[in-house]
Amino acid sequence: MRFQLLSCRFLTVALLSPSALAGFDARDCSIWLCMPFGFPSGCEDAKDAFKDRLKHLKSPLPRIEKCWLNTDSAIPTGDVTQSMDAVQGIAAYIPEHQECQRYEIRYQGSKHQEKVCVESVTIPPQAIKDKVCTKHESGESPEGCTRTINYTDFLMNGEPYQDTYYFDNEGNAIDVAN
Repeated sequence: MRFQLLSCRFLTVALLSPSALAGFDARDCSIWLCMPFGFPSGCEDAKDAFKDRLKHLKSPLPRIEKCWLNTDSAIPTGDVTQSMDAVQGIAAYIPEHQECQRYEIRYQGSKHQEKVCVESVTIPPQAIKDKVCTKHESGESPEGCTRTINYTDFLMNGEPYQDTYYFDNEGNAIDVAN
C-alpha cells in the first residue's frame, strides 16, 4: 500500500506540465521508489541513475524536494499526508565467517599442547553502522571487518520503512544480515 501511494504521487508528477516539473529528474527521483525495495525488477533505470550519482560523487539520493510538485495547482490528495526521508551513513562490514564454539586441547608428548576447534558456527555477514573499518598491526577495528561500506535507512512518517540498503562505493548492493 505504501509503495502504491508513493508511486501514485510520483506518477502524478510525471504527468504534469513542464513548468510543474522544474528541477524534476524522473530517473533520479525513481531511486526514492526503488531503493527501499532493493531495486527490484523494473527498476533498472533507477539503479543506473543511483550508480551514476555515485560515480559523479553525488549523494546516492537526490533531495526529495526536487521530486515534489513545483506548482500552485491543487491536486486532491484526500487525507493522505506521507512524509519520506532517508538517513545515510557508513558502516564497517564484517563478511560471513566461521566462529569456533568448542575447543579441545590435544597433547603431543608430555609438554606440547595444541588448542583445536572441533565445533564451529557460520556467522552471517554484518555491518556496524556509523563505524569505519580500520586496520592496525594488531588486527582490525571493529574486529573482523574488511572494509567500510555505505548504508541508507528510509523513514516513512518518521518510522523505519523497509530494510536498510547497504552498498559499496560503486553502488553494488551488499548483503548484510542485520
